[in-house]
Amino acid sequence: MYRNLVLLFDGIGEVIGEKTLGKDPVITERYLRMRKHFQEVIEKELNEFPRRSEEEENHVKEWIDKYLYDCCMYERWKPYMEVEAAVPYSIGLITALACLQGIRIEDGIRLIVSSYFYSKGKGEKEMMLMMVAGFEKREIAAMIEQARETGNVFQAAELGDIYMLLSGLKDSMEKLYPVFIENGAMKTAKLPAPVAYHTPLAKKHIQEFESYVRDIEVKDIRIPICSMYSNQMLCRKEQLQRELVINLYRKMNAAGCIEAIMQKRERIFFEIGAGKSLYKIYRSINGEINILKNLREGN
Repeated sequence: MYRNLVLLFDGIGEVIGEKTLGKDPVITERYLRMRKHFQEVIEKELNEFPRRSEEEENHVKEWIDKYLYDCCMYERWKPYMEVEAAVPYSIGLITALACLQGIRIEDGIRLIVSSYFYSKGKGEKEMMLMMVAGFEKREIAAMIEQARETGNVFQAAELGDIYMLLSGLKDSMEKLYPVFIENGAMKTAKLPAPVAYHTPLAKKHIQEFESYVRDIEVKDIRIPICSMYSNQMLCRKEQLQRELVINLYRKMNAAGCIEAIMQKRERIFFEIGAGKSLYKIYRSINGEINILKNLREGN
C-alpha cells in the first residue's frame, strides 16, 4: 500500500497511441472496453456542435481518449493507494472529479467536448498555446511587453521557476514566437488550441460553458482537490462547480499549488497520466519531489 499520496492529474499531455497502450495490458483492456461503452455518448455530444471540422473532431477525440485512459489508470491503482489529496492540471480537473466520484464519467465527456467547442461560431480568430522554458516569469513578461504588436498574449500558467504556458490569438502568438527563439529560449513549443485557455480572452464565452456545468450533477467528494488558483482544498459541490468554470479563464499557478502541498509535510506525488508531463513540469520547482515513476509501468 502506497500512503500519503498526492495524485497529479495532468492536462492534455500525450496522445493515447500504441506505445502507451502497450505499457500495461490491464489498463489497456479496461480502456478499450470503456471506449466502446461510451462511444454513443461521445458521438451524441459531438453532434451538439455540427459546425466542427474533421481536424477539430479528431483533436477533441484525443482529449476524450486521454481522459478515459487516465480514468482506467486510476481504477487500476486505486486498491493500492491511500490518497490524501489531488492536484489537477488544466483539463485534468475533469478527470480528477470523475475519478473521485464528483461527476459521472459520461458527464466528464460532455464537459470536455463543451469546453473544447464553447467559443466556436463567435467570430474569434484561431487560438493557440505556447510552452516556453528557460526564462523566469519577469523575463517572459518583459518580452511580451516589448513586443506590443503581439496584443492578445497572456501568461496562462506558471509551471515552475523557468517554465511558462502562454495563450492567446494565433496571429499575435506567431509574432511573439521568434522573440523567444532569438533570446535563446531553452525550449519553445507551439500547441494547437481551440480557445485561449486560462486567459481573460476566454472569459466572455464563459456563460455558455457555465450552463453545461449547471446541467450536470456535481457531488461532494471525500478526497480533496487542491485548487490551481487559490491553493485551497476543495470538497464541496459549490466549490467544485466554481473551479470548473474558472478553470477556463484564470491563470494557473501549478508550481505554487505543488509547493503549498509540499510545505505541509513530506508527500509522495503520483501522476495519473499516459506520459511524464507533470514530472517534466515540476522538476523545475526548487525542492525535492518524490514521484513514483515506476508505478506508471506496473512495477
